[in-house]
Amino acid sequence: MDLVVVAFQVAFQAIGPRGIRRNSVIAVDLVTRSDFIMTLTAVAISLIPGSIVVEVDRRQSILYLHALNVGDDSAVTRTRLKVLSVERSLVRALGSAADVRDTGILARSGPTAGISVVHPRDGAGS
Repeated sequence: MDLVVVAFQVAFQAIGPRGIRRNSVIAVDLVTRSDFIMTLTAVAISLIPGSIVVEVDRRQSILYLHALNVGDDSAVTRTRLKVLSVERSLVRALGSAADVRDTGILARSGPTAGISVVHPRDGAGS
């Protein structure tokens, strides 16, 4: 259902009188190091109208995506959280036991479950 709503929003923005004014390329540091989960996350995000993955840094597990109407820091944060939420869902559904353990998904619940404050790879904030 979300895809239908977003598709109409993008179509309206494209043909509307104001058009699409703000675009961003956003780097999203994924929590898991799994190539499988990274690929599925990239495909799932690219299915959402108004966003597409333009580059993947496989070694660092970073997705770079182009997103429409992302013009301020709060919109960038919302976009990153959406991508991390998709990744979390994919790890829950298809991830290995190591992916689940490394991302700490079973330890939390709620809308930000599985989104680490301290990145498991290098101790940096995400």
